[in-house]
Amino acid sequence: MKDYTQPISDFKFAEKQNAWLHRNNHNGDVAWRFLGFNEKGEFTPNAENEYYISVGCFSRGLTKEDYSKIENNTYDEKWNKFEQICRDKLYEGNKPRYRHSLWRFLFEFKENDILLVPGNNGDFHVFKIVSDKVIYREEIKHVSELPEDKNHDFHYFWQVEPVRVKMRRDLFADRLLSSRMKFRGTTSSLDDNLKNSIKRAIVSEKGLFPGVNALEKAKEPFMKELIDLINETQFEKLISWYFLKNGADLSKVLPKNKKGKADADVVAIFETLRIKVYVQAKDHPLKVDLDTAFSQITEYRNEHDEANRTDGYTCLYWIIYSSMEKQNEDILQKCEENDIRVISGDEFAEMLLDVGIADLDRAFFEE
Repeated sequence: MKDYTQPISDFKFAEKQNAWLHRNNHNGDVAWRFLGFNEKGEFTPNAENEYYISVGCFSRGLTKEDYSKIENNTYDEKWNKFEQICRDKLYEGNKPRYRHSLWRFLFEFKENDILLVPGNNGDFHVFKIVSDKVIYREEIKHVSELPEDKNHDFHYFWQVEPVRVKMRRDLFADRLLSSRMKFRGTTSSLDDNLKNSIKRAIVSEKGLFPGVNALEKAKEPFMKELIDLINETQFEKLISWYFLKNGADLSKVLPKNKKGKADADVVAIFETLRIKVYVQAKDHPLKVDLDTAFSQITEYRNEHDEANRTDGYTCLYWIIYSSMEKQNEDILQKCEENDIRVISGDEFAEMLLDVGIADLDRAFFEE
């Protein structure tokens, strides 16, 4: 089943595609259940893969016949008719501001619109409308049992699909978007600047937090410059240095195996954890021969695993390569299926930056 928490790198707004902020907090957890969330705020895809968003604002007072009377008019006439019904029936002569939210939900939302839905756990979600019209309550009874209590506002819905859910506000909402989500009204339209903020959140892999963004931008030039300056032997030393920086009790480059295919270049030992990590290192600027690396490290595992288990160690087997280029998906899948962790140049650059590079030269000039 699709993971809707993941970024969508190619997301963009279509021309004339509207965006709205819409709160989903009326009547507690029930409204969230129709949207696919459980009582803990976790998104739980349902078997029908159907999700619905509703509106409060005393919409229960607007009958299906009332809706039809309003809908079958020109835009201006719709508004006048809506105001009349609100005044005479829904709000008993009052004109609460939230009637504008009800109007937008019923008569301005349309298929393909994007909905920004603030969550209750420091998060927010983005959905897209997929129905071509408002759906009345009887039309979705096959999805979930609707409350019959006359005080519940579950009479009008739009069917939606998740775009991306469970985005943390502190990481994925920029200042403009974060400020707008503090708006307490039920529904409001979002301009192009806010649409751009939503897009940034959807496509972002690790969030918009300045430190994260700076790290993302630093990785590629850092790794490219580094790899241009070192050779294959130094790349192995760099991997060994990384493990020492990360708390290994011992890390060293292994002697070259001149017989057979079995080969590992680096071993790191964490005594307290009783863990050994064996690494096959590949220093290549473009495409990497991961098939050969896979054969070498698996053969090495086959030859040494029994002895390591006898010593009481848990052994991990990695391939680290320096290239930033995308590699063949089939061999990556094969490695995953055989418990071989593959670390790209992009990921290794992030690992190095995470542990700090103030004394990086010691990797090459200290034994």
